[in-house]
Amino acid sequence: MRRSLFITVILALLFSSATSLAADKNMIFCLTGFPGTTAQAQQAIDNFLRHVENVLGWPANSASGAFYPDPVQGSSHLKNDSPSLAVVTPDLYLSLHKELKMKIIAKVKAAGRGEEQYSIVVSKAKIKSLAELKGKKVAGAVLYNPTFVTNILFGGEIKASDVTLVNEPRPLSGLRSVNKGEVDAAVVDRSVLAHMASLPFAADLAVIHTSTTLPLPVVVALPGGAKYIGAFKAKMSDLCGAPEGKTVCEAAQLESIEPANESDYKSLTCLYEGKPCGKR
Repeated sequence: MRRSLFITVILALLFSSATSLAADKNMIFCLTGFPGTTAQAQQAIDNFLRHVENVLGWPANSASGAFYPDPVQGSSHLKNDSPSLAVVTPDLYLSLHKELKMKIIAKVKAAGRGEEQYSIVVSKAKIKSLAELKGKKVAGAVLYNPTFVTNILFGGEIKASDVTLVNEPRPLSGLRSVNKGEVDAAVVDRSVLAHMASLPFAADLAVIHTSTTLPLPVVVALPGGAKYIGAFKAKMSDLCGAPEGKTVCEAAQLESIEPANESDYKSLTCLYEGKPCGKR
């Protein structure tokens, strides 16, 4: 699906959770690895917000929002823009939830896209295990946080400091770099892994490790958005269930916006912090 459209619908639904939310116009959408750029998504976001303003009776052009697929850029905006609410992928929640005092209030699911896993892909002729990656180059979009790399991506088998991390926001480029010998491994998500078989050099690639399963992206309230939590939760069941909401969700291939809280992330947070915990 066009995930930029998915973002616009989430944005609109967040705004519609309470009319008073119109006072807080800066909404941040940080979805690591999702395709498109901030600029490419902006027109779709603006168009949908104009619709929301009309429906809710807000002043014209009073609402704004932005999408950031790069986690470093997204982290900066989460810290510096002080949004009331945000939609974030698990890597960003784990990295920032304590520092920014995030509170999970919902989880979101797009059609055909469920929980996530990351795979470590190598040239099968060169590397057979994570241990053999020590001293090598690893490319990917979710490598900005060493703790996430060590405990989530590598499952604690090796450390982020054991390898050279190369930022590569374009996963297919990472796979091509592996094939050319420019890097030794690439970190890819499920959608890219499914596409990998269609590459002309796919037969030369192999997966040596798959991460734990990561839950769905979440809607979080930051300290400035605490006053909106009750209203959002009260209307959550209607967001994709009421006739109008169902139509909007189906048009955007959005399956659900469901209740969630910190317990849904408990085992993953435990792994991230290096504490003993059960499997998801």
